[in-house]
Amino acid sequence: MRTLTALVVDDEPFARREIGHLLLSFPMIEVAGEAGNAAEAQRLLRERPFDILFLDVNLPGDSGISVAETASHLRPRPYIIFVTAYEEFALRAFEVAAQDYLLKPVMPQRFGLSMAHLLEFFHAAEADLAPPRKGLIDLFPVRHSADTIKLLALEDIVVFEAERQYCRVHTSTESLLSSSYSLAELEGLLPNPPFLRVHRSFIINLRMIEKIEVVSPSKYELRLRAGGLREVPVSRRALPDLKNALRL
Repeated sequence: MRTLTALVVDDEPFARREIGHLLLSFPMIEVAGEAGNAAEAQRLLRERPFDILFLDVNLPGDSGISVAETASHLRPRPYIIFVTAYEEFALRAFEVAAQDYLLKPVMPQRFGLSMAHLLEFFHAAEADLAPPRKGLIDLFPVRHSADTIKLLALEDIVVFEAERQYCRVHTSTESLLSSSYSLAELEGLLPNPPFLRVHRSFIINLRMIEKIEVVSPSKYELRLRAGGLREVPVSRRALPDLKNALRL
């Protein structure tokens, strides 16, 4: 793979150095530019192409969201990764086509996972393959109130349930309505495994299955380990996929 060029945008020099330090484990990625504010970042993006954009949200002048909007219209468009201390901008970051959203302080393991997805993307592009499916990061944004977005860890989600054109997210402790995605959209975004659509109204986390009730050879019901929604039906159409996933 060719060397990939990165632009690191953060108003704190220490934060820019930290990204550079984390990238030492990935010699195929070169920091080719740095910017401390939005205007400087937008100037550099206009002057030359970058493969990757590491971007903070809180910048002097325009926000990092504005920089991402500019970058999203470039051709070729850089692979955008937000690196920020602000959880509440995650939903807006997805809307401007960011590929990942890392929260400070960035843990090396989480950074490594992000780089693995990034390298998979560029490897597929260079091999002229279909790019890997754009998925959700390991945090799922749900609008908790008029001015609050709650980020749920995917591993904590028990089941997604269709509710009109939206979906309801069930964890072990709460149930929240999400207007960000329909169940059909989520089916294409969630990692599979562990998430599997088992019914037109349900996508489950396979790790949350406690027991399978075999009602008949073609009718199964799932008993879940946690959450208010403890029983989920399996449609006849989804049964082969469930059996294959669980090696039944």
